[in-house]
Amino acid sequence: MQITLNQALGLLLTVAAVVALAFLAHLFFHLARTAKQAQAAMAEATALLRNLQETERKVNLAVEGMTGTMQAARQLTESASEIALFLTTKVVRPSSKWWPFLFPLLRLGFAQIKKRKEK
Repeated sequence: MQITLNQALGLLLTVAAVVALAFLAHLFFHLARTAKQAQAAMAEATALLRNLQETERKVNLAVEGMTGTMQAARQLTESASEIALFLTTKVVRPSSKWWPFLFPLLRLGFAQIKKRKEK
């Protein structure tokens, strides 16, 4: 039995349609699976975003709590600087002219104290 041209073209179109439908079914199956994975990823991203916001809030609270500590440290540094300036300008510099006389006397005094402790 011979197939006419119209029958051959119809058969060819039918095979092409079946192949196209199989390809589309496979494509839609993969798209559905990808959509489910994307939905799960979005849910996880939302949870991570909430955790990040909570972490940010805690960090902000910690930073706000440290401002007092930083101010106290700054005041301590300023006070230490003022004390060092006072000592160098009012105590060390004026007394430096007496050091050549004072150090030998101190050394002699410490030596005497050491001798008394040894006895």
